[in-house]
Amino acid sequence: MLFRWLCLLLCVALSHVSAQPTTNHCTRDDGCDRQVALIEQALTMLQTMDGRLESIDRRLTAVEQRLEKTNEYEADHTNATRCRWSKDGRRSCYKAFVQRKTWSEARAYCQALYGGADLVSIETHAEDLFLVYMTQELQINYHFFYTSGKRDASGGWIWLATGEPFGYTGWGPEEPNNYDGVIEDACAFVNNMLYKPTGDTRRKVYWNDVVSTYKRGFICEFH
Repeated sequence: MLFRWLCLLLCVALSHVSAQPTTNHCTRDDGCDRQVALIEQALTMLQTMDGRLESIDRRLTAVEQRLEKTNEYEADHTNATRCRWSKDGRRSCYKAFVQRKTWSEARAYCQALYGGADLVSIETHAEDLFLVYMTQELQINYHFFYTSGKRDASGGWIWLATGEPFGYTGWGPEEPNNYDGVIEDACAFVNNMLYKPTGDTRRKVYWNDVVSTYKRGFICEFH
């Protein structure tokens, strides 16, 4: 496009020259050949520039497409932050992710995300309900989310983010259970309301013990 505009300008300039009185026209003796050579050289340079500009434009288009894909990925995999005030006046904020990571990867991701952030610790029924409403409001297309809950050496459960043992719990029926004899050492917040099949009468929101090396979604908490 730029090349065409430059050529148009050059043609206008040449037509302007040709429109001048004949007394201004050059002859071979006063350098017409040189002028033609310079014009041809200029056209060659313009063609080279146009090729380079087209190459740059292609690269910029490719970068823009990659950025668009990145933005789409973030929109699909990262959800808005939600905050609440607890009864003791502490403000907690939460961010849910559906990028699937192992428990260790998820915790490291949370800790790198914000200063003082960690996987969520669900310490009260009110906090549990808040997460229920948050995940439903955001309509997240995934229903297993890692928390900071881990099974300790004695078989009990502790919130590693706070170092406190479980007080309030929201385990589902017969959970935790090391299903099928497999050691399930991480606590996951499960919101099956997000995948509600017709006629399903199971409890929709609960905690479940899961294998920490499996890749799942996760919820970060920070203050």
